[in-house]
Amino acid sequence: MARKGEPNSPPRTPNDRAVARLQRDTTIDLGQGQVLDGSGLTESQIQELKAEFIRGRIDIQKKAGELRVDVEALDALLSSFNDQTARATDASTHTTITHTQTTAVGRTEVVVGNTDRAAKAKLSSSAKGETDIKLPVIIILAVTAIVIAIVLGVR
Repeated sequence: MARKGEPNSPPRTPNDRAVARLQRDTTIDLGQGQVLDGSGLTESQIQELKAEFIRGRIDIQKKAGELRVDVEALDALLSSFNDQTARATDASTHTTITHTQTTAVGRTEVVVGNTDRAAKAKLSSSAKGETDIKLPVIIILAVTAIVIAIVLGVR
């Protein structure tokens, strides 16, 4: 059996156990005052948890960066739209700018301009992403009328 103080000796007193626990860090600081205690896990399990935690933190930082880029791009776009509208107003012309986009932040629909339509902030059907069903309905009605005419004309 190894003696006290030797590397392979088991902790004998509460202080020895505390020191041994500190030497083998079994906790993961999750942030915001939350700590995950892995004292019942093996060293390899603790290392895998720490590695997974770090990968998760990297993914979060990456996603935050992507969202930041999307927000900055939208901000630049809106500034450009406002500048174009101001120029149109200064030139005594009218403009309505509509823009719809879907990014990681979400769906954004914008109407900017110096016209009554822009003031109402109503998007067109296509800007809303709605499908125009007028043509398919007209075709169906025409085919139905032809079929009815054929059926009635055969008698």
